[in-house]
Amino acid sequence: MRAVSASGIAGMYLRGSELASDRPPPKGDKPADKDHQGKKERDEAMGAALRSVYHAAASEPVPDQMLDLLNKLG
Repeated sequence: MRAVSASGIAGMYLRGSELASDRPPPKGDKPADKDHQGKKERDEAMGAALRSVYHAAASEPVPDQMLDLLNKLG
């Protein structure tokens, strides 16, 4: 985590446990492509996991008790 003075807090926001700025990083402090690639891979894995759970839940049959309740409403 970067140390930030009280006057440098304006324009900053909390992302995870790290403070990040809207301003570009100073020279010599370039974000690593490796970190970006790792985040992209984690995001893709999370998306695949969420899609898998959604499709599993969506393909389950509706319980008979729920269908009976829906029929009573209609």
